[in-house]
Amino acid sequence: MDNIEIKVGIEVILSYKRLSYSPWYALAEFVDNSTQAYFNNEAQLSSQLKKDGQRLTVEINYSKANNEITISDNSIGMSGEELRNALLIGVPPENDSGRSKYGLGLKTAACWFGNLWTIETKKLGETKAYKVTVDVNKIAKEKDFFLPTEEIASSEEIHYTKIQINDLNRQYHGKTLRKIKEYLSSLYRFDFDNINLLLKWQGDDISWQGFEGRFYVTQDGRPYKKPLSFTIGDNKKVTGWVGVLSKGSRKDAGFSIIQNNRVIRGWPSAYKPPTIFGDDGTNDLVNQRLVGELYMDGFAVSHTKDSILWVDDEEEELENKLGELCADAKTLAGYIRVSSFATVDDNTDAIRYEAISLFESELKSGEIKDKLFNEIIPDERAIAASFHHLIETTQKNDEPVIEVSIGEAEDIISIKVFFRSVSEFEPYVLLQTSIENNTLLVIINLLHPYWEELKNLDSYLTFIRHCVYDGVAEWRASKKSGKLNHDTVKYIKDILLRLPYEITSNKFKE
Repeated sequence: MDNIEIKVGIEVILSYKRLSYSPWYALAEFVDNSTQAYFNNEAQLSSQLKKDGQRLTVEINYSKANNEITISDNSIGMSGEELRNALLIGVPPENDSGRSKYGLGLKTAACWFGNLWTIETKKLGETKAYKVTVDVNKIAKEKDFFLPTEEIASSEEIHYTKIQINDLNRQYHGKTLRKIKEYLSSLYRFDFDNINLLLKWQGDDISWQGFEGRFYVTQDGRPYKKPLSFTIGDNKKVTGWVGVLSKGSRKDAGFSIIQNNRVIRGWPSAYKPPTIFGDDGTNDLVNQRLVGELYMDGFAVSHTKDSILWVDDEEEELENKLGELCADAKTLAGYIRVSSFATVDDNTDAIRYEAISLFESELKSGEIKDKLFNEIIPDERAIAASFHHLIETTQKNDEPVIEVSIGEAEDIISIKVFFRSVSEFEPYVLLQTSIENNTLLVIINLLHPYWEELKNLDSYLTFIRHCVYDGVAEWRASKKSGKLNHDTVKYIKDILLRLPYEITSNKFKE
């Protein structure tokens, strides 16, 4: 039997309209071509743009009335031979390490949008422009491999490419048109700064606002934005950062995946690994305020350039490592609340007097009298047995959220802090100290009504600090004298409560 010859029929272009594109990713194929052409010819083109008083510009317009999309740029343009190669199906460019690596984007995107399209292009330094028309249905029906092409005389310093697509396969309306602008803003966020790209949609300039200035500022006065660097799979490098916004939304949160300084997936529909963000659809504080970027230049991407093509267990490994590296950021994001009270810019005395007034009203309430004098208090042994049972159960079934050791040798204390969400009727905090084993267990009840009253990061931090330092002070006082002296406990806790100020002061001295 003779060898079998594999042939791909020209009618394959009819299938391009059924590709799983979104309109913004399809339009990105044209922007990728324009920007990659700039990168490949940066010295020559940037010199000419400066002489022309122009920026690299890509302009996209959609007309529902004319059933038409146009994409034009002032990039380097194409020679006749380059235009011929650009229209060859499935032949990658010589430089396949950039944004236009598969040799498919222009054809697939244009066919996905419409059935009749025209390319007109003029390369900088040449004297001819070229115009070619592609009638998708005619080509597929007649199997005509030859495209009508027109040559146009032009001057050397002119450079552009214009693509006009008609007989569109689908119409676009208000919401989709707005989303196109949002996605293009995110996809080309780096080009706006790095190469001063001017990207226009429906006549409007597109820009990227980003997250700078929106990060939560920690106690040392720094925005919470931490670097990430690790490898997965076959030693593939992933770098980037994770941050926590002081105020965000579900649309803001998640990781942007970036390759060649172009977003593969990002805002407003970013990557949200379940190890951090939980099940899809969750709208807790983590799903509103934890953000980041992952630079993944060594990974293969889909031909529509909207997702990573994972190999073996790479995605699971990535999710697990992100879960570990972003644990602190996740915890912080989960604590931040927008306070309904005054902000730090408000008058401090007014806040203080309001707090005094509120607490005075609490002390004068009928409810506190009932709690103090009418509440039945169980026998001490019953309370101790109940608390011991809760402590044993927590140690057996839960993992500590904080586990640290302070000191060394004999002067050491091991602290474990647990968060428990079982019943609102359990104590607000349980403490177990041991001077023999130098251990402290702290169990905080997240369902307690007082916890529900906490409004922002400072209130959460203060409450946790008091719970833990109560236990530390009790341990240290018992360690010193073998018994609990209330004045000694208060003295030690006073020392501990001065720590935040000292830590902040020392950091500013560095």
